Amino acid sequence: MITRRSRRLLGVICLVLLGIAPLNAAVFHQAGLDWYSLESEHFQVHFHHGLEKEAHQLLAVAERVHIGLSEFLQWQPRGRTEIVLTDEYDVSNGYASPLPDNRMTLYLSAPDNLNSLEDYGDWLE
Repeated sequence: MITRRSRRLLGVICLVLLGIAPLNAAVFHQAGLDWYSLESEHFQVHFHHGLEKEAHQLLAVAERVHIGLSEFLQWQPRGRTEIVLTDEYDVSNGYASPLPDNRMTLYLSAPDNLNSLEDYGDWLE
């Protein structure tokens, strides 16, 4: 049985965690950027001003790759996967996390010719 004190503590923890989320976003992205979103059947791409062309290209690549991976794994993630596209860093890298939702962040800086990523036809793929 959950006591009143435990409920209050849980409520305070939730409020603190919700308050941290906007601070976390500010750490990873420059303040003042104008952000936009595009959606497809399985993805939602978030990008800042100047990356419209790349966001459309990425959405097409993501859907194409999703079909192949879903067939190979015989599994599909629930809901749309969030993709954050940015060129704020001079590296071709990124990261993914299933928490709090399925989300990837991709740094849009094309690999140079000394990187192993150039062995692929479309480096975003």
